[in-house]
Order: sequence, then structure tokens, then C-alpha cells
Amino acid sequence: LGHISGNVKSDDDDNDTGDTNLDGVTVELLDNTGAVIDTATTDGSGNYEFSDVVPGNYQVRQTNLTGYGDVSDIDAGDLNLIDVAIAAGETSAGNNFVDELGHISGNVKSDDDDNDTGDTNLENVTVELLDNGNAIATTTTDADGNYEFSSVLPGNYQVRQVNLTGYGDVTDTVLDVNIGAGETNTGNDFVDELGRISG
Repeated sequence: LGHISGNVKSDDDDNDTGDTNLDGVTVELLDNTGAVIDTATTDGSGNYEFSDVVPGNYQVRQTNLTGYGDVSDIDAGDLNLIDVAIAAGETSAGNNFVDELGHISGNVKSDDDDNDTGDTNLENVTVELLDNGNAIATTTTDADGNYEFSSVLPGNYQVRQVNLTGYGDVTDTVLDVNIGAGETNTGNDFVDELGRISG
């Protein structure tokens, strides 16, 4: 008889491709009426399989783990549903899903001309992710002034930067960020500046 198999991975670096196998994801096999006729869970390698499938048209549907959203680009439009047609004794492999947790990103720049806008990217600025005022993750900006927090569960957070020595704030030091399941929240930017003396 036929076999239907696939894999479920998480996208860890927000590039829309799978990186890490996900264990314990529930996958259902639906017949052509939409009724669930079998259920499987992914193993330690993120793989699942349905065996002894008679010829026909089916759909494979996954249930996201808590906090995960969908990345998979599936033509059917439903990112959790894959159409599968099985002929006698056929094996249909590669019915894969990609999910992701949330991502929070932004940039830190310096205001060099005192016009309250960012001009030069600032490297090695410490940025903290806060949950109810408590720091739960810390990162630093790269050479382009960018930072990112990945694998963020849904919820309400704050992002706080720690100024480099001598810098003051042009924008707010703490930003409120709300994340849904698998959502990417960008543009959480900061602008700082050094002092000026004029006359």
C-alpha cells in the first residue's frame, strides 16, 4: 500500500527555511471529505509517516506547537495543509512544514548632525529583551547597527538599549513590543548622540 511522509522544522534565523527538526508535532491525515483518518507525531528527527494508505486524494495537516507560527509556502494557501494524491503502492515523501517562533529586531544609530535622526550605525550596543521588567535575553548590535531576538514566545515585551559610553538618548530608551505566534516584529530602532558645544 502507499506511504505518505514528511518533516517539520523550525526557522531559527528568520530566512523562511527550516533549520531545526521539531519533535512531537501532531500531523493528521485527512481523506477527500476532510475527515481525520489517521494521526502521527514527528520523531526526534522531525519526521512523520503514514503507512498502508490506499490509493486516493488526501491532505496532510499539522498542528503547530505552542507559540509557533507558519512559514511554509504551500500553494493551497493554508500553510498547515498539504494536498497529497496517492496511487497504488506509491510513496509520497517531502510533505514538509516549516514553523517559527517570534523574532524582534531593530537598529541603533547615532545622530551626527543634531537633527534628531540616525546617521551612523552603532556597533556593540547592548540591547535587552524585558518581560515584565525583567531581562530575559541580551544581545549586541552588529557592524550594521542591527540586533535581533529570535525564538520569542507570544506576549508583551519591552526592548531596552544600554547607551555606549558618552552617548545620550534621542529616542526612547525602552520600546514596547507585542508579539503574536511566529510573528516578526521589526523596526524597533534607537537613536543616540554624543554631546555638542556651540557658540
